[in-house]
Amino acid sequence: MIKTDSGDIYYAGDDRYGQMTLEEEQDTDFIKAGVDPIFKRIKMPNKVKFIACGGDHIFAVTTDEKVYGWGRNDTA
Repeated sequence: MIKTDSGDIYYAGDDRYGQMTLEEEQDTDFIKAGVDPIFKRIKMPNKVKFIACGGDHIFAVTTDEKVYGWGRNDTA
């Protein structure tokens, strides 16, 4: 997970629990970081101030002070 200085967030990796996306089918932009991996931009309603990541989840706080969280949502 990467947060840019401009407030965008990008991800690369396993999305098995939906921890990388806000919606099932999401329009993403691609940027290439070296040879591998390819990062995808997560579209957010506002710029992101900071992020917190765990193994199966991500939380983001936007510039308008709203908190968004996504990822594994079960008790397993």
